[in-house]
Amino acid sequence: MVYVFNCSACPSVTYLGSVGEDILRRAGKTPGVRGVITVAEIPDVDRRLRDELAREAAAGNAAADAGDPAGDDPEAAEPPVALAQRLVPFFALLGCAAAAGKDITWGL
Repeated sequence: MVYVFNCSACPSVTYLGSVGEDILRRAGKTPGVRGVITVAEIPDVDRRLRDELAREAAAGNAAADAGDPAGDDPEAAEPPVALAQRLVPFFALLGCAAAAGKDITWGL
């Protein structure tokens, strides 16, 4: 499934299946074919996602402190795309929608 997040005042943001679902769950929303983040919900969604970033950063720091070995395989040494990187366009959408006073929808 592809999640295309729309706001009438902002550019759309698209995520593929599991990434979109993960972001919605972390935001406190239920993934599904259709949904909405109302203007009133935007501050809570923003706070939840920023809290998730802080937790991920703390977990990453703990792994680095433990000396998490990368091994000899150079491909295994490449870290996955971090949540912080994935959320950059979503935070931009949240900010734009909040400033415009418009809801964010997907699947509608």
